[in-house]
Amino acid sequence: MPINAKKKLVEELSEVKDLRRSIEFELKLEVESLLREFEEIKKQIATEEAREEIPSEKELLARLVGELQPDKVDIEVRVGRKSIDMVCEKGNVIWVAEAKKQLDYKAVGQVLSYMNLYKKRNGKEIKTAIVCWYGDSQIESACQELGIEVFVVGRCTDGLNT
Repeated sequence: MPINAKKKLVEELSEVKDLRRSIEFELKLEVESLLREFEEIKKQIATEEAREEIPSEKELLARLVGELQPDKVDIEVRVGRKSIDMVCEKGNVIWVAEAKKQLDYKAVGQVLSYMNLYKKRNGKEIKTAIVCWYGDSQIESACQELGIEVFVVGRCTDGLNT
């Protein structure tokens, strides 16, 4: 290979290496910028979630009363050693309700147990309800099968609010 051709190849190789370094540097700057932006977005989301005001269980019950429009409402109704969050009467139907910030299986068990304890005291039709801020589509589906009405007044944590 002639010397001029070798020199030309060396120069081109040097230019390619310079171009590669330049591209790597620009990519590194872009990645760092994207990472900073990502961190800022994470902080913003965390701040928004921290500011989100989740109602108390009593406020959740008040929302349920607004939804059901009952004739009579009793809060903290004792049944044996247990206490039902709310019992409402609307016509011939009694609602046994439990309030939770997060819908969970514990709430399902509680409302079913309370319904069983309460129906021993009363002969009317009894319906069950859980009012919550955060829902869960799988638990809501189980509740539907069990005849428990779920009122999600906030949002569904799994993004499948039903």
